[in-house]
Amino acid sequence: MKKVTGVLIGLCLLLSNSFMGIAQNPAQWQEARQRFIEKKNSPNPTLRFKVAKELVDAIYPTVEYDAATLLVEHIKNEIERAKGNIDREVEVRFPVIEISIEGLKKVTQTKAVEYLVKVASDVKSNWRVRFYVIQAFAVINTPTVINALVKLIDEPNIPIKIASFRSLTELNVPDATQRSCQLLDEDITWEVKVAAVEYLTMLNSPELVEPLINVIQNESLDGCVRIKVVDLLKKLTGEDMGISGRPWLEWWKKKQEGEKAPVYRPGETISIIPVLYYGITVTSARTIFIMDISDSMGQTATFSDEHYSRRDESEDPCKRAIKDAESREEPINMALIEKLRELKKKLDVLPVTSRFGAARKELANAVYYLDPSVEFTIITFDRAQYPWKETLVSASIENKIAALEYMYRKLGLGMGTYFYEILELVYKFVGKEQEQTTEAPPLKSGYGTPLTGVIKPKKWMVHLKRNCNYINEFGGADNVFMVTDGSGARMGKIIDKNEIVNEIKKLSQIRGIRFNIIAVGEPPINPDLLHPTLDVDIKFLSKLAESTGGVFKDKTSKATKPKNN
Repeated sequence: MKKVTGVLIGLCLLLSNSFMGIAQNPAQWQEARQRFIEKKNSPNPTLRFKVAKELVDAIYPTVEYDAATLLVEHIKNEIERAKGNIDREVEVRFPVIEISIEGLKKVTQTKAVEYLVKVASDVKSNWRVRFYVIQAFAVINTPTVINALVKLIDEPNIPIKIASFRSLTELNVPDATQRSCQLLDEDITWEVKVAAVEYLTMLNSPELVEPLINVIQNESLDGCVRIKVVDLLKKLTGEDMGISGRPWLEWWKKKQEGEKAPVYRPGETISIIPVLYYGITVTSARTIFIMDISDSMGQTATFSDEHYSRRDESEDPCKRAIKDAESREEPINMALIEKLRELKKKLDVLPVTSRFGAARKELANAVYYLDPSVEFTIITFDRAQYPWKETLVSASIENKIAALEYMYRKLGLGMGTYFYEILELVYKFVGKEQEQTTEAPPLKSGYGTPLTGVIKPKKWMVHLKRNCNYINEFGGADNVFMVTDGSGARMGKIIDKNEIVNEIKKLSQIRGIRFNIIAVGEPPINPDLLHPTLDVDIKFLSKLAESTGGVFKDKTSKATKPKNN
């Protein structure tokens, strides 16, 4: 009896404390609301963040509608600070927007939810405001929200499609299954298709096998999307039939008829042969390689040349190109083959005496082994940015020769580093519609070499559009591989490293580009006390890669120095 009485007393105290908390909420809310209204337009972004956080922390059910209207307006004001001017995009402070989204995620009351759905669905309002409101739907699992999200994936606005797919994925609902499969076969940018595949991957349903096999029959399916679809098929079936559509279709037909599945032969299918770049496997179909050539990259390299990515001799692309041409009884230009080999040898024997020399040798190795179906370019940077090509080009024998000649004859060290500007430039490589290109299609093995100049119809190419509104232009590279000593970010549009990470994180939510970053140079003795030119900022570079979903590799002298035997 005493035990029961004790429990009841405890419950009474708990309820009493809860009621006291609720009773205090109106006063706390009014205080936070008043301070927010007074300071929300402050020129100080730290203060704008602070008052928004206080408001979010004070939210309770009765005031959710009021809170939602205030926070949506706060997001709108933050975006309007840039006034649509690309040069002022950095003035949109992402932490302020993020804390506002966190507040919207607290909404559960019907009136407040309906208000947010109305904002998200209003095609006449600012798409950026709608984009961030849709992010809040990721935790608001109501029929009204789900129905709205399913409709929003059919909006013409690409960021709205992407945000809607991501929220549907977080909600773990199957309502958009059929439409997602249909979108994969439509003429739309790869960023939307990747978001759709990620949604389907969350569903993990065996019923997706047949529609996905139908999707990859489309030979024009973008490389990164094709790879993600095939990865999902592998997960669902436990089979690996390569990334071409035909073997999967044959396997499916045999399975439906109860017959033994055909044996997969990689040489018979279109396949992107992966390349190793500083130990990172590159399977991307659209790749930009960025190389830091600032003066600090001239510092002595204290690590062994033996620690670079190696490939088996049997994987040599020149040998495979010859073999493929012979099997198809096609002529092959041996002079070009030998020229590529000779350039590779010249770069191989260059002594590695600096960070720059080491980075150049690793880049040459990666480009040499690139699959011909891959499109790529190279950008170097110091105080300015120097694209090798202002379009992404196929990794043909001719283009590999041009890239290696560029690395061998023209690459050299520059001055200081404008770090943010090179990241921003990547977003200005966008898809451009065209009628055709003078590049021949790769052979089925993926090692074909376009030596005949055959015209191949192609609707899109990726090119540099310097004056584009990069926040909402799409179809560019899907992966970036950047090697740097990371001691820069001392000059340029943004020099604060936390601000750089926040800016790129904001952009990566809308544009799906992944930055894979390789740190070279000298690791700091004290990570909190960096030398301005000699130490690599590993913390900064790893956060930057992580903010885009990319990979970070520590290849500093400490990480790569050979162990004593």
